[in-house]
Amino acid sequence: MLKKGVDNPKILLVAKIISVAAILWFLYSLMIKATSPGYIRPAHICFVLLMGYFIAPKPGKSKLAVATVWTIDTLLILGVIASTIYIFTSHDQWIIRYAINATQADVFFSIITTVVVLIMTKRLLGWPMVIVTLLAMAYGLFGHHFVGEFRTIQISWQKMFATMYNIQDGYFGMLVGVCSTYVLSFVFVGKLIEISGTGDYFTELAGRLTGRARGGPAKVAVVSSSLFGTVSGSGAANVVATGTFTIPLMKKTGYNSHFAAAVEAVASTGGQIMPPIMSSAGFLAAEISGIPYGRFALAAMVPAILYYVSLYITLDLEAGRLKLNAMDAADLQPWKRVLSRSYLLTPLMVIVLVLVVLNQSPLRGALYAMICGIILFVVNPETRVAFVPTLKKIIDAMYKTGASLAGIGAAFACASVIVAILNVTGVAVKFSSLILAIGEGSMFLSLLLTAVITIILGMGLPVAASYVIAASVCVGALLQLGVPLVAAHLFIFHFASLSALTPPVCLAAYTAGGISGDKPIKVGFTSVRIALVAFAIPFFFAVNPNMLVILNGGGPATLSFITGMIGCAGIAFFTIGWYRDTIIWPLRIGFLVGGLLMVESHLVTDMIGIAILTVAVLFHFAIRRKQHKDGDSLTVEESASVEPLEQRLCK
Repeated sequence: MLKKGVDNPKILLVAKIISVAAILWFLYSLMIKATSPGYIRPAHICFVLLMGYFIAPKPGKSKLAVATVWTIDTLLILGVIASTIYIFTSHDQWIIRYAINATQADVFFSIITTVVVLIMTKRLLGWPMVIVTLLAMAYGLFGHHFVGEFRTIQISWQKMFATMYNIQDGYFGMLVGVCSTYVLSFVFVGKLIEISGTGDYFTELAGRLTGRARGGPAKVAVVSSSLFGTVSGSGAANVVATGTFTIPLMKKTGYNSHFAAAVEAVASTGGQIMPPIMSSAGFLAAEISGIPYGRFALAAMVPAILYYVSLYITLDLEAGRLKLNAMDAADLQPWKRVLSRSYLLTPLMVIVLVLVVLNQSPLRGALYAMICGIILFVVNPETRVAFVPTLKKIIDAMYKTGASLAGIGAAFACASVIVAILNVTGVAVKFSSLILAIGEGSMFLSLLLTAVITIILGMGLPVAASYVIAASVCVGALLQLGVPLVAAHLFIFHFASLSALTPPVCLAAYTAGGISGDKPIKVGFTSVRIALVAFAIPFFFAVNPNMLVILNGGGPATLSFITGMIGCAGIAFFTIGWYRDTIIWPLRIGFLVGGLLMVESHLVTDMIGIAILTVAVLFHFAIRRKQHKDGDSLTVEESASVEPLEQRLCK
């Protein structure tokens, strides 16, 4: 009985009470009465670890083993609660110490907090994040034994734990501050929007917009996932929310099973970089870079839209190659119903207005969006219920927010430890020097190395954690090479998100493969193929940031968007290898080169790119006419049977 955790009604009730009380206190402290971070951040760590204590699965098979685990966990979590009380009661003195004159109590409570953070992280997120954190701690303790550039000054274990237990770094530093303010607020906004019916409306709207086009179900997945992603900010969550509907429908329409899963994985991953609400890493990037979140989201707009434009064109070509039909009209909601429910988009419009137009705080935008979400839940005829059921739904939203924050908070806590050790040892600066040395002053090589580091980190870590670590060690090098600040952070943010698609560890592809019944590695390779543009775009805006609106204004960004769409079409011709007929390989290479030059968005490259694309199209049509004249063009069945690269790689 104990092992069931929140399946136990009594434990679930306690978890809900704690979630409601904590979230109400946080919202009051953040949005009504200004409260010191010295209270908010320790309370947040206590809250997320307490939620992890309730929801994380307990190891052990026998009743005795489970009871032992519960007993140990209870003692440890009581230690965390005692730590929070200790900080609250000695707040001013604790703030002043800043780990310089740490007390034995500081070190003791830091050790307890560390143990609980590592245990909860392992249970909620697995071993990778724990291993990276332990390696960072080991480097902090034993780095003085290293030789060469990465030798550090000797740091005692007391100093290390004291560093992790102050308001400047570690568990109560800036990263946890972002989690306790922006992430908590917008996760709750997302949960309120979900219960208001907006999530279902996204699918209805996407179906109405694209369902009647060829290959409609896949296009519904693209549009609905981009809309849903603005709320959830999690690739895997997007896959589960929309993929359970779109993947079977795509398979039924005629898409290959692994292709359908890859489409959903790519579409859902894009939600993490799609404004106005991106993943938690978006708030981190804004905070670390010092760029207001509204401006950072505005800078991300054109690259995010191009991401989905490229995917949409790719799907259209694949649907044409396979001669797929549109969705049945009976499966789509009538326009009258869709338009009559457009008020469900109000929370997103409010967020855009507050963040981008009014340029106000994300917390202000979250507050107004929460109010809108609650009002929508009450006025929407399909969700409106009596007072008591309404209250229960809101309480459930608060509980789900707390449950989501358990995993997110654990990742942020571990990332905070890693960043604190990087700072105290000075290794971040050394990594920047190493990147510059390996890249030999080449911006492209340095960007490539940064992308590889970020993707490798992202294979085992959540997006926020991989972004923070990569940004800590790589941004300095990119800035020295002349990459603008917003472009450097957005570059790392993009690749931290795209790591959900890259084999061998690809969380979004694993989730989509589980729904479709395909091998995750096969889905991962297919995802990379159809998301090729997404891997190229960050390099282009880092070298030539015209598409980032906040740097050079709307004119260059608009031009970059137009040429980028043409480039996306060219790259899609390469990816699918079909446009009204099969494209021969030499011309596919031409489409790739021309498309990449168009995405780069510079007058010279645009002229060369459009010339290459024009020549490739003319040659393709000439070959097509000759094939039809000679009667030797590929049939639909022969074209569909051409084995994609990822299938050959997976054999």
